[in-house]
Amino acid sequence: MSNPYQPQDPNNPYGSQPEHNYQQPYSGPTQALGGQPPYGQPQPPYGQPPVNYSQPPYGQPQPPYGQPPVNYSQPPYGQPPYGQPPVAYGGYYTPVAMVAQRPTGVSIIAILQYIIAGMFGLITLVVLFAGSELDEIFDGSVGGLAIVIALVLVLFVALFISLGLGLWRMRSWAHITTIIIYSILIALNVLLALGGELESSDLVRVIIEIAIVVYLALPTTRAAFRR
Repeated sequence: MSNPYQPQDPNNPYGSQPEHNYQQPYSGPTQALGGQPPYGQPQPPYGQPPVNYSQPPYGQPQPPYGQPPVNYSQPPYGQPPYGQPPVAYGGYYTPVAMVAQRPTGVSIIAILQYIIAGMFGLITLVVLFAGSELDEIFDGSVGGLAIVIALVLVLFVALFISLGLGLWRMRSWAHITTIIIYSILIALNVLLALGGELESSDLVRVIIEIAIVVYLALPTTRAAFRR
């Protein structure tokens, strides 16, 4: 028996219920299978990768209108992050090491160490040449002493070359060693000054040594060697 309160449909006299459409509503463009864009989306140019139409993760900003969406996926294992240059190390990605920026004052001090090493090298050659000449005069009694002095001078040459290379490459051991060596030289000059043996021509050298120690002990210089 039909319901008298229900209005009769002239096209449906038997009162049957209409069929329901259980299809899911369209929820926006998604990436189609096979790499093809959804219906209505433009095809990518030939040779270009397909555009990722997926939505960004929750909390990520939406791209501006007309801009391609950002790919939020993680790079494959062993691949560098986006925008980073790849570094080959056994086939895996290795981050580029941070290189410390060398201050101008450190460069000047490093070049000064090379100059001092060159001066000791010239003195070494003079000692060897003078020792050979004096050895002929004194019948071989001076040659051995000249060789010993030359070996000591060669050690100073190697020391100052090492300091110059270490400072140029911003090595912390060179920074500490340079401060120690020049502090010792300043202390020796103070002792000579107290004994009255320090000449006025040595004041320039003492001032340079003090300036080197003060500059290397500055907080900014120490921070540059710790980078």
